[in-house]
Amino acid sequence: MPRFITAELTLAHTNPAMAELIPLAEKSLAEAERDIDDLWTPAPVWA
Repeated sequence: MPRFITAELTLAHTNPAMAELIPLAEKSLAEAERDIDDLWTPAPVWA
């Protein structure tokens, strides 16, 4: 089943009216990036 990973408030950095939401936007993006990273399984390193 597909899973949607979202980052909210992505325009906060470019829209002055949303400036107060920048900390929430950064938190949302960091969480989304962590969720994406968790989708990858580390490959074993062969010596």
